Amino acid sequence: MRIVDNFYLSVASGLAVQFSRISGIGDKIKSTQYSFANFEACASYLYPLNKHFVVGGETRFLYIGKTNDYIMSLNAVFAVKL
Repeated sequence: MRIVDNFYLSVASGLAVQFSRISGIGDKIKSTQYSFANFEACASYLYPLNKHFVVGGETRFLYIGKTNDYIMSLNAVFAVKL
């Protein structure tokens, strides 16, 4: 959702699937977990360079309920509009 020119906020919930594999001396351990209690929030600033190219940055917060993990990231964005 656009808040002001070039600034966007979004929130979402959804499904997460986590695959894990541990190997060493002997047998391998594999695990798959499904999480349905997830949440993501994102704030983005996207500056249009021209009609087709956009640059900007975003910060994301992600919560995965099954493993009680919190992930935060800061990303550079480059996009092409078709």
